[in-house]
Amino acid sequence: MSDAIPKEVMSVLPTDPVEQLELAHRLANLAFSSKVASLEGENNQLRQTLMQRQSQIKALERKVSNLEMEVSDAQDKMRQSVEEQTKLVSEKNALIGTVKKLNRDLSKLDSFKRNLIQSLQDEDEASKDTAYAAVDYNGDRLVSSVLSQVPHSSTGGGTPPRYGISSTPASVPAVPSSQRSPERQAPWTAGAGVGSNVEGSPRVDGKEFFRQARARLAYEQFSQFLQNIKELNAHRQTREETLKKALDIFGPDNADLYSSFESLLSRHLPL
Repeated sequence: MSDAIPKEVMSVLPTDPVEQLELAHRLANLAFSSKVASLEGENNQLRQTLMQRQSQIKALERKVSNLEMEVSDAQDKMRQSVEEQTKLVSEKNALIGTVKKLNRDLSKLDSFKRNLIQSLQDEDEASKDTAYAAVDYNGDRLVSSVLSQVPHSSTGGGTPPRYGISSTPASVPAVPSSQRSPERQAPWTAGAGVGSNVEGSPRVDGKEFFRQARARLAYEQFSQFLQNIKELNAHRQTREETLKKALDIFGPDNADLYSSFESLLSRHLPL
């Protein structure tokens, strides 16, 4: 026993065995209480750790549940996105078909527009051609009518023919020579220049003059010129008035036409 317990401890122990036994019992109880307290402390720590772990587990379970819900929502959204994408693809294909149809319709409309514009232009040109043809026809009629008023010169070299009215056109009423005013001039004939040889006047062909006037004057100008000649032949204006109106109609750009017209008038309607 003395070998197992150090001398320092033995020196402080009571010498009575009963007291030693009681001391040993108190020491054992103290050790047991200390051990129990230590174990209880460890148990409490373990319980707290367990509670923390359980709290963490519950928190993780809640997170897992939330994540599962988010995954489910994401899957639903993904399904909706796929459905919307499929719908958008269908709408896109429908729009592409509609655009192609509209492009075809637009091409047809453009073709129709071009054809319509071409038809209108053709009709406009046809109407212009008809108007100019009417002017040409009226001019030819006027030339023919005034030419019919001019008696042909005799084959013999006698006195130059006098220019009077041999037959009156339908548009100009006949005026007897006995009732004409001395101030009236004889009708001017555009074709009378053919075969004429009045001294001092250049030879100008009436039909050629009319063709040049039709080619160079505008439609309105040529119509005004024809009306000017009609007024002269109808004795509603004098030679000077006719020349003044002709000068206004021809203008400075057609001075040669005015000179030819003045020459024709000077030859056949002398002052």
